[in-house]
Amino acid sequence: MNSPDRASIKIRPARIDDAEGIGKVHVDSWRSTYRDIVPDEVLNRLSVETRAAKWREIIGAAGSSDHTFVAVDSDERIIGFANSGANRSKEFPFKGELNAIYLHEEFQGQGIGRRLFDESIAALGGDGFVDALIWVLEQNPACRFYERMGAKACGEKMETMGGKPLKEVAYGWTKNSGNVSTGQTQQS
Repeated sequence: MNSPDRASIKIRPARIDDAEGIGKVHVDSWRSTYRDIVPDEVLNRLSVETRAAKWREIIGAAGSSDHTFVAVDSDERIIGFANSGANRSKEFPFKGELNAIYLHEEFQGQGIGRRLFDESIAALGGDGFVDALIWVLEQNPACRFYERMGAKACGEKMETMGGKPLKEVAYGWTKNSGNVSTGQTQQS
């Protein structure tokens, strides 16, 4: 995939027919980001078809506070996505959650992830969520991205993948961090 001009990348709400492209980004991103973190057997079992089916279900069932956005190039190829909604981790006092944000590796570091993040946070704010969190594997290099976006580590839990224990860290944004409020995002 050739890297297009950053200005030609659009962020838009996902449609059901985007599910296969989202599934491909999801699988490719996991394989590039989590290699040497998550056991190879887990990564090798990932399937675009399975992920696409799950994304069709998620997008098709989206409620008023569920949002999936895609980053597309000028040919409408999906190069990244983000999903947000109500917090699924009730043990933490955050109202919203950024459930997923992934980009093809070659598009990382170009500001596209920031645009997906901003769109997701604005959508949460528009739904009245004044705070949000995201769960991230501790060894994921994206932890630094969330910290730059104003998030603070606020919890952790252990997950087991392919028999390997992995620590997940919860990063949270509050109204005071400037990123989550009434739909207005912090400008940089």
